[in-house]
Amino acid sequence: MDFSKNKVLITGGSRGIGKACAQAFAARGAQIAINFHSNRKAAQETLDDLPGGAHMLIQADVAQPNSAQRMIDMVVQEFGGLDIVVNNAGISQKHPVDAVDYETWQQAWQRILAINLVGPANVMYWAVQHMK
Repeated sequence: MDFSKNKVLITGGSRGIGKACAQAFAARGAQIAINFHSNRKAAQETLDDLPGGAHMLIQADVAQPNSAQRMIDMVVQEFGGLDIVVNNAGISQKHPVDAVDYETWQQAWQRILAINLVGPANVMYWAVQHMK
């Protein structure tokens, strides 16, 4: 497949599945925006390994609506559009029910749901505003 005309945003794109997606799309000609939350070093290493050029890094917390909106707006501004979004950002957080207090347990679940469930919805809401 040829993605040479496509602008692609990959959330959580610095490691693991996100990194593999970035490499695969870039190898097929896409322009890649790699989103990361806190590990700039890993994101930069992934960016440096991508074939092609004019790729970008963008730090954002997808769980925060304003951060997701800013991320999408910056990608669209830099790339002149957005064609594909890979919602890959996700976390797992240990919080064994038999070892933590209820407040800690609830906080862990709230963060997991915010990133893994609400985050993709935030990203897609703002992406669709530019894609429609």
